[in-house]
Amino acid sequence: MADSVRPSVESPTPLRSNASAPAVRLEHLHKRFGERVIVDDVDLHIAPGELVALLGESGSGKSTLRNLVAGLGPTDSGLIEIAGRRLDTLRSEEH
Repeated sequence: MADSVRPSVESPTPLRSNASAPAVRLEHLHKRFGERVIVDDVDLHIAPGELVALLGESGSGKSTLRNLVAGLGPTDSGLIEIAGRRLDTLRSEEH
């Protein structure tokens, strides 16, 4: 029987030189629309090269959380940090 061929898989290059620091860090993130709380005290640390999927029922805040991390809307409170830099700092540097 012939030897099987295994593809080589390389890890992606991390966003930061410090591999132990998260590439994306969310802490105590809150977002509401009117009286409706959409994102309630979310903490999430994503390591460099880590793949994360958000799963939940319709209306559970998946798209809102994604939009906040992408910088497409303001948070009500909490921290979003990408590659060691606060998202609000990155936004202010664009203007």
